[in-house]
Amino acid sequence: MGAEILERYSIKLLGLSISAASYMNPGYEGTMTFLAVNHSPVAIQLVAGIKFCQLALFELSSELEKPYRKQQAKHLESNDVSISKLHLDKEIQEFLKEKGINHVSEETARDLGEYLMKQIQESAKDLADILREKFGEPKDE
Repeated sequence: MGAEILERYSIKLLGLSISAASYMNPGYEGTMTFLAVNHSPVAIQLVAGIKFCQLALFELSSELEKPYRKQQAKHLESNDVSISKLHLDKEIQEFLKEKGINHVSEETARDLGEYLMKQIQESAKDLADILREKFGEPKDE
């Protein structure tokens, strides 16, 4: 079987969206995770018992050619939230090796992620400053 976590449309209308990338490969074993994003200008409180997403299970029509366990399976048996493991992708590892980098540890990947987020935040602040200078402060309506 495979599974996907889907958002509820009525909850999405409130501004809460659930990542569409919450797909679980057939053969995956571990805790399912997802990304929730609040697009509303106000806080959204999740309340126990109020459903904000749904789990869709689907049965395969044939046997797997390559079960998840026999793939790169970076997230197999995950039981907690972790950093992105994109740096473990075969193509990215090949690129890094071409650049003389033979291994990227989770600590280095986390440091890189934090560095990139800081750069993004600083760029966003600079852009906001430019927009304020050009158009003035936003007006409260």
